[in-house]
Formats: sequence, C-alpha cells, structure tokens
Amino acid sequence: MKNGGVPDSRAGSVRKVKYVKVVEEDFDGSPGFFLDHRPYLKELTELAPQLPSGARGFVTDPEHYDYSGRRCIKDLNLRDYRAFGAGGIMDVRFKFDGNQYKHDEGLAISYRSVIEFQLQIYPEPKAPPLGHMGLGDLQLDEILPHAHGCTHEIQFTGGHLYIVAADLAARWGDEVGDQ
Repeated sequence: MKNGGVPDSRAGSVRKVKYVKVVEEDFDGSPGFFLDHRPYLKELTELAPQLPSGARGFVTDPEHYDYSGRRCIKDLNLRDYRAFGAGGIMDVRFKFDGNQYKHDEGLAISYRSVIEFQLQIYPEPKAPPLGHMGLGDLQLDEILPHAHGCTHEIQFTGGHLYIVAADLAARWGDEVGDQ
C-alpha cells in the first residue's frame, strides 16, 4: 500500500489527507476499513481558528466524529451534486442521504467560491460501492485551512472527493435528500 493506506492501484489518486486515517483492511475474508480520526482531532485545536467560520462550525461539532451520533458524517451516502456559476465564481452543493440505521436526516454542504474540485471513483474498490453515485459510504473527512479558505477532503468506500473553497455551509434536515 502507498499514500497512507491507498492501494498501489490508486497511486495516482487525488488523495491528500494529512491526519485522518482511512485504511482498507481484510477482516477474516470480509473487506472493511480501519478508521482513525484522533490524529486530526489533536491537530484541530490549532487548526480550527484558521478555518473559515462555516467550515470551523461544521468540523468542530461534537457529533461530527461520534460514530454512533445522529449527525456523524460516517456512513452518509452522496446522492447528488451540482455546480453553479456566475461572474467567474463557482459554487458547488452536495447532498447526502443518511444511513437508514443511523441518521434521522440527510446533510447538504454548499461550498462558496470553489477553485478546485476533484472527484474520483475507484475502478476496483475492495468494498462494493453502493448508492446513487457509486462512491459507497462516506468513511471520514478532513477540513484544513488553505490560502483561499479551506480544503475539504472526503474518503468514501469506493472513491474520494477533494475540494478547495472560500468556505462551506452545512445543513442537516429531513428535506435535504429530496430537494
């Protein structure tokens, strides 16, 4: 394996996570993932003040990494994304469905003034990519400060998302997945 747990076949991946660990594992013949957000949380105390307000509020929410929490990002499923542009500025919105066994509602994340957006679907994921977009379940994410605002990196079971934006706004709600 290379790149902090990304298999060799994905050496060209856009993955840039620095602290969060998402490593594919084989658990007695069943594919799965070892997840560890703790190194990121240690750094987050210093990083959070450098983040734009929307990103900071989202990632420092006490339930964000509480795997049993109703507003934990783990196990969300990307339903839809749209890009909007005007005056040379692009905004992007992602809608996630909640996991039926865990979440009471979906999540929408809107990114303002996007300057970089990369989405990768793995050609041969170990775990079957499920859901609307073929990316599988969201495993973990990491938000870091950037000269433009922030980066948001999301690792799924079957793919990866990386975005650079001025800020983001996250909203949980029942209607999020239906809009």
